[in-house]
Amino acid sequence: MEKLYVACDLGTRVGRVMLGTLHNGTLAMGELRRFANKPVQDKNGLGWDISHLYQEIILALRELGSQEANIRSISCSSWPADYMLFSSDGALLAPAFHSADPRGAEGLARVQKKIPAGFIHAETGGNCGPASTLSQLAAENSRRLKKTNCLLPMADGFNYLLSGFPRRKCPSPARPTCSIRSPACGRTI
Repeated sequence: MEKLYVACDLGTRVGRVMLGTLHNGTLAMGELRRFANKPVQDKNGLGWDISHLYQEIILALRELGSQEANIRSISCSSWPADYMLFSSDGALLAPAFHSADPRGAEGLARVQKKIPAGFIHAETGGNCGPASTLSQLAAENSRRLKKTNCLLPMADGFNYLLSGFPRRKCPSPARPTCSIRSPACGRTI
């Protein structure tokens, strides 16, 4: 039976569920489902429509399930700076803010008052702009952060929602695009 691999690509405007197969070491991909990825505006700000995206992914997976496909793995990819926060019981702490939310500019101003941009770049290799994880976290409500047990980049958040298991130990992430590095211990956290 053919082994299939599912990739969920959550772009800034469009989401896709792709189906891949390996033939003699060559990966062949095809689009299974395409859907809009439109941020939602509410009283808290501009956020990812997590429930819509999740439902679209589930619809694609149900279609595969009805065909009794031999799925070997499922994984998601997304914009690296956005993230989901989870409480200690594994519940998503909504909203999952979008990188285009204006609060990122406020967070950037807070960061720049305390840490020079050159230092951030030297430590992480990334730039700190309003859409960066660091700027977004600086704009977070402290009460919400106190409820947070785990921060996962958007793609890993969806991997967790789909599987029930985080891919890496929390807190995450360890990517230069996230611009989170501890100078005290010399490692990205």
